[in-house]
Amino acid sequence: MRRKWLKFGLVLSTFCLSASFAAFAEEEIQTGWVEGEEGWMYYDDEGYPVTDEWKKNGDNWFYLNEDGVMVYEQLIEYDDYIYYVNEEGAMVKNQWVQLANEESDDADSENAAVDVWYYFQNNGRAYVAGDNGTSFKTINGQKYAFDEDGKMLWGWVNDSSELCNADTEWHDAVYYCGAENDGAMKTGWQLIDVEEDRENLEKNKDDDTVMYYYFYFMANGKRVQGDTKTINGEKYSFDEYGAMDYEWTIASGSVASMSEASPSEYYQWFNWEDYGNRVKGWFYTIPSENLNKKDHDDETEHWYYALNSGSLVTSEIKTINGKKYAFNDKSEMLAGLQALKIDPNDSSHILASYPVEDENAWEAFLRKDPAYAGDKGIYDYSDTMLYYFGDEEEGDGAMKVGKMRLELSGDTYNYYFLKSGTYKGVAFGSATGKEKGFEGTYSEDENGVISYIEDNYIYCEGRRITADEDRRYEPVNEFGVKATGADDLSDFYLINTSGYIQKGRRNIKDQDGNYYCTDKSGKITYFGSEKCNSHNNDAWHEYDSSKED
Repeated sequence: MRRKWLKFGLVLSTFCLSASFAAFAEEEIQTGWVEGEEGWMYYDDEGYPVTDEWKKNGDNWFYLNEDGVMVYEQLIEYDDYIYYVNEEGAMVKNQWVQLANEESDDADSENAAVDVWYYFQNNGRAYVAGDNGTSFKTINGQKYAFDEDGKMLWGWVNDSSELCNADTEWHDAVYYCGAENDGAMKTGWQLIDVEEDRENLEKNKDDDTVMYYYFYFMANGKRVQGDTKTINGEKYSFDEYGAMDYEWTIASGSVASMSEASPSEYYQWFNWEDYGNRVKGWFYTIPSENLNKKDHDDETEHWYYALNSGSLVTSEIKTINGKKYAFNDKSEMLAGLQALKIDPNDSSHILASYPVEDENAWEAFLRKDPAYAGDKGIYDYSDTMLYYFGDEEEGDGAMKVGKMRLELSGDTYNYYFLKSGTYKGVAFGSATGKEKGFEGTYSEDENGVISYIEDNYIYCEGRRITADEDRRYEPVNEFGVKATGADDLSDFYLINTSGYIQKGRRNIKDQDGNYYCTDKSGKITYFGSEKCNSHNNDAWHEYDSSKED
């Protein structure tokens, strides 16, 4: 199309029979910027309108469409680059532009924001995705990434400059760039809500489909995932998708990948969900379902101890801050009376542990019952030794030694636990104590009979033997076994209701009116219904009627 502006000159003469008309035209070509009915246009030197091209006016560039008309507030694709012209038609430079997203009603709406953002550089070109994975551009001190169409990426972004905000696409993401009107690459700690569909996920306490997790992004924007990382001096664990692990976590993997029970030493404790740092030292919590399902379901809490490495102390008697504590195969601190099977080659290694909860359990322990039905299952008391580790309700749990007053089934008893030696803390008076090398006070006669006596008392598996309350005195052998009517009392000691051995006594009268005499060690030398009238030595003797008064 060629448009011309004409300037006409007209000469007119009339003749009576005829007329003649003469005309001439002088052509003038218009160039440059011209405002017409359709808008501003630009004409080249030959008067042709310029189309599909940029033209400059002053300091600004303007774009002429296929009809040669200057456009306004519009994205321009030119020579494989993206530009934008504002409400005055000028090319935008060094500026963010927010536009309505024409794809916001798509089915994949979670990836389609209501508005989209572009950033146009000093040359007017929009930043777009590169060819070598997602790259970030620094704008006003923040880093941003863009897709192949120049749209700012936001939310979860993969390494191919694609949004990953729909459903569980975030699993495959690498970066996080904030909300749709933010877009800045995030580093450090971020609390993010995500769509979740992993079955049997222990952290997903309420089975919600949307979960809030802490994520940690390195300086390059990439999230930490499937790894343990030291952050500000604390250890944190992250699952296969980068969600911070918390509470019980498998050291070799993560809560997200947990599918079956593992040995308790593989577990670590990473504090509560708002903290997540790996705990060192003591902590008190409900066990993992795979550590102790019953106590987990009953919400029964236990004390645990984690080493600096995060590993839990398990099946061990361990010295912590100068005190000894015991831990079972579930890593739970033991408390109260405990029957332990100790490794004969390692006195700190616990092979098995069973509580002594009441008097029935005590009797089963004494007879070394291999299949006692206890409150927490079947207890194998065979080859076990008794310890006392304090009261868990009082936050104690430390091994106790020496004399202790303990309550069992409503009654209080006196116990004694070894104060030193390889088997420190073992109940004094074990039938196998001497064989195992327990240190303590033992006496052995010429026949090899061992007595378990501490000062003025006899102990059986740590419990002080006492006469029954309804009896004043009772004969007890060196192993704490009370005499029966058929026993030869010459091998028995005489004790009272406090358990005190009656040493060097003459004619002690019991509740039945019988009399006892004892030697200097407390062994019975005389028993009869009459008072003894002959005390010429400390050997066993019968009543001598010839010395009656």
